[in-house]
Amino acid sequence: MSKGYYNTTSLSGDDLLAANNEALKQGERVYEFFKANGDMSMTASDVGRELFRYTSVPLTSVRRAISVLANENKLTKTTKTKQGIYGKPEYFYELVLPF
Repeated sequence: MSKGYYNTTSLSGDDLLAANNEALKQGERVYEFFKANGDMSMTASDVGRELFRYTSVPLTSVRRAISVLANENKLTKTTKTKQGIYGKPEYFYELVLPF
């Protein structure tokens, strides 16, 4: 993944390095999750619920990871949506094959 942490809070030094590394690990986990579920399309809420169990990883971080993976052409956004956990439509994403 090319982009990790979006430094909107002006972190620097070790704090920025740690935040970037954590974001990259989350992205790798999301990508591996899509690969393990190859033909399944999922929303960010689906991934947050199934992979991270809505625990220590905020849904916004899952959305960031999915957006980065889509920008890298590893995932593709479909036209299909469903109501997300906040009552707004969420797009489904699918793995770009072959990976």
